[in-house]
Amino acid sequence: MKNIIISLSCRSGRSSVVAACWSGVRGGIDKFGEAAPRMDQIKSFVVNEGKISMENGQCMYKQHIFVLVHWYEEHPQQHYFSPPVLLCTTIFKDESCAIFMPVSRILSRCAISSRQSLSLENGFDYAIAAIPMKNMYIR
Repeated sequence: MKNIIISLSCRSGRSSVVAACWSGVRGGIDKFGEAAPRMDQIKSFVVNEGKISMENGQCMYKQHIFVLVHWYEEHPQQHYFSPPVLLCTTIFKDESCAIFMPVSRILSRCAISSRQSLSLENGFDYAIAAIPMKNMYIR
């Protein structure tokens, strides 16, 4: 597993943080949408177009849009702030096939803290606090 330390100093980095339900804590893909929202950073978009030949000789084209994301590791004190604030470490977690995610799994863009050294229960720690821009907890 490779850890990548991030820098959110540029505007495009801060604007690419989203909350999504796609990957569980252990890194597996959540097929049924039961995973809690997690923070990730979009790295790029991937467009896949497939051609489907039908029995009547016609062709149908189907387009799927995916994002290549890096998932943040959950912070040990992730429940320090009440929802909807998400608290994560400043390190990405390599999640194998879960780094490719359908765009439809993005719940919200996030506004993130400008400081990475936050005062938490056990003193200062490197963490990122994010607030989703729309309420994900209303069903």
